[in-house]
Amino acid sequence: GIECIHHATLIFDDLPCMDNASLRKGKPTVHRQFDEATAILAALYLKKRGEDLIYENAWGHGLSHEEGRAISKLITATTINLLEGQELDLKEKRSEEKVWKAMRKKNDLLYLACVLPMYMLKRSPEELRIAESIGADLAIAYQFFDDLRDVEGDPTLIGKEQHQEKSQNLKLKQCTNQNRTINTLFLSSTPSFNNSNSIAEIFIFLPVIAEVNVSNS
Repeated sequence: GIECIHHATLIFDDLPCMDNASLRKGKPTVHRQFDEATAILAALYLKKRGEDLIYENAWGHGLSHEEGRAISKLITATTINLLEGQELDLKEKRSEEKVWKAMRKKNDLLYLACVLPMYMLKRSPEELRIAESIGADLAIAYQFFDDLRDVEGDPTLIGKEQHQEKSQNLKLKQCTNQNRTINTLFLSSTPSFNNSNSIAEIFIFLPVIAEVNVSNS
């Protein structure tokens, strides 16, 4: 379900009014291969289908009505964050605070992927807190890695054009030492991660995030 929503966001992100991308995973983007109307409708369908799959999974875990409502609120909050993050990311002039907010919010599906299982499995508040911390760090760290690919990546490997982000990689220009540590860890530990846009595959980075957290604690 999360992956359906994720691919919906990719379709929206590629539209002419956003990044105006022509390639995704080495293939023509949906609006280029078909048309903008088809792309928008496909993305809306994937968003709704993804939510339905998550709810079906929740009921399959025997969650109560109240627990189901909590998941519904979580998905709604994720959607709002995705929209706010994209809106912030499209602005050329932003404060450093807004840069960080954009990085965190536009990748909120990674946060959701960490936190949602805690709700499904009815884990303790402490376990939920840890998952929330990992999800927030993973969202930011992945944005740095994605920006590095946009600047330095080989288009034949990453499956999309370089310098595609309308944000002009302003996030990279405002790196701190900690952020460069994250970038270095990503690049040194993930030599084959190029033409992948699957959230499931991104989870190979969890040990990397844990290492960053430990080194800075």
